[in-house]
Amino acid sequence: MRSTRGDEYQLRVALYWLIRMLEDDSIRALQAESTGVPGEDYDVTVDDVVVLFNDGRAFFIQAKKNQPKFEHWSLSDEVLQEELRKIRDQLESHDHANAYL
Repeated sequence: MRSTRGDEYQLRVALYWLIRMLEDDSIRALQAESTGVPGEDYDVTVDDVVVLFNDGRAFFIQAKKNQPKFEHWSLSDEVLQEELRKIRDQLESHDHANAYL
C-alpha cells in the first residue's frame, strides 16, 4: 500500500492539470511520465507531469509525496539532491521552463 501512495499523488496532480486543460485554452498539451516532447530538441528530466502552453512555456512537475524512508525531506537526502539536479538541468534546457517539486 505505501509503495503506491506516490503514484496516486502523481495521478492526482496530472488529473488537476487535465481538468485545467479542459477549461484553459492556453494549455496545448499534457503528458504524464514524459519521455520527451514531440518536435522539441530538449531532454525531459523532470518527467512526472509536463504541461505545455501555446505561448511556448512548459511546466515540468516532479510529484513527490513521500521521502523514501517516510521521513521529512532534508537537503542532505540523496534522493532529493538528485531531484534538484534534474530540476536544474531541466531549467537550463528550455528557455521558458518552470519546474516544480
